[in-house]
Amino acid sequence: MRFTIFLTILISILGTDLMGSSPDMSEFSFKKDMPINCNRAHSYIKWDGHLDDVYFYDVQHYDIALDVTDTTDFTLSGTVKITAKTTKEDFSEIIFDLHDKLMITSIKYSGGTYNNYNISLDSEVERVGMRVFVTIPEIIEMDQDFSIEIDYNGPMISQYTSNGWYINGLLVDHYLGKVNLYTLSEPEESRFWWPNKNIPGDKATVNMDLTVWDYQFGSGNGKLIDTVTNGDKKTYKWEESYPVANYLVAIAVYPYQIIEDSYTSLDGTITMPVEYYMFPDEYQLYKPNVDKTPSIIKAFAERFGEYPYIEEKYAMVSMAQGGGMEHQTVSTMGGYYEKVIVHELAHMWFGDQITCKTWNDTWMNEGGASYLEGLWKEEKYGFEALNDHMQDIKNQAMSNNSHLNDQEYALTGLIYKKGAWVYHMLRHVLGDEDFFANLTYLLNESEYAYGNATGKEYITYLGELSGKDL
Repeated sequence: MRFTIFLTILISILGTDLMGSSPDMSEFSFKKDMPINCNRAHSYIKWDGHLDDVYFYDVQHYDIALDVTDTTDFTLSGTVKITAKTTKEDFSEIIFDLHDKLMITSIKYSGGTYNNYNISLDSEVERVGMRVFVTIPEIIEMDQDFSIEIDYNGPMISQYTSNGWYINGLLVDHYLGKVNLYTLSEPEESRFWWPNKNIPGDKATVNMDLTVWDYQFGSGNGKLIDTVTNGDKKTYKWEESYPVANYLVAIAVYPYQIIEDSYTSLDGTITMPVEYYMFPDEYQLYKPNVDKTPSIIKAFAERFGEYPYIEEKYAMVSMAQGGGMEHQTVSTMGGYYEKVIVHELAHMWFGDQITCKTWNDTWMNEGGASYLEGLWKEEKYGFEALNDHMQDIKNQAMSNNSHLNDQEYALTGLIYKKGAWVYHMLRHVLGDEDFFANLTYLLNESEYAYGNATGKEYITYLGELSGKDL
């Protein structure tokens, strides 16, 4: 199906292009002289083209073991095993991505007729920038399973913005005099701290063994299945059994205060942990906002289907800078303002359950979460509150005719404001019943559920469900 003229025109004209400019901070509060903005933790850089699937394999699972106990020189050491399936004939080269400042010390290959074959780092590995090419000792065919295990170490790397703010990678920060480590990887900085297939369009399950000092807590995606103490170190073993995009894999480390809450599934059969890993001075300050989390989960579940990771958890973990990031099952938070809580939680449906296939499709993620900010206001205060929310962003959303799918940068204010208006428009075109029912089906029952979609696939599928040419 094609886009209708109405939708095409709307997507083309609703928006403002904020590329290269600072986000509008007028509606946000400040903490420690840092802006509290839902957009703040996202990277506003131009991506470098690692979007095409030049890898020719489908990742099934990542096993990640990471030690971040060097809080003197701030180095890391890790082992990542990538288990995958080939997607082309005559497969003889494995490609993955890793920052060129991280040293690879060993690579082992298993697949075909080989088991734990030691790859020669001198003759069978080539590093070109942040991409690694590994020649394997055999040629294997399509749909063949293989694995590659990479040992590596090096500095904890973060990326600075033009104004001096470091925002992405494995960040080293301090709070109340103690080290706070955390990761922010959107769009392409997961390779700053672990080797992977660095595109958003190939989700996989993940096991993370995170080793920290015994006085620290190490957060991760999914369910905590075990903790192992070894002397003055502790390893937190996390299991994410739902497919997750590489940029949504995350850790955070600090002697956090852990606050426990819960959410009961809509059918009453599951009580899911809702947890807050907070700095020790935060809970009393933010308690009125944080305590709303289970009710926000319920409101969104009633609109779009059960919380997508009901078998695991929802958590929020503090970082020592402003903003927020929707890491799967555990949002990283630079302040617990209601707007930020709502936005990052909304991403569990819009951005995590279905993830953009390429960075040209981020309006699906950010527009959805921005629109759900308005839906939460509607839930509390009625439809006029949603209208007020949309009018508040209208001027930004209509001051430029730049197209959502033609952005030079992966994440701009255009994506948030204009993307929200696309959802608002779809609700008007489809009507409430079809809008909510069809989005619920798309998120939970379609071929894209827990996977990836492009914006065109997303809109086309909604049109097919409604019987309308969108």
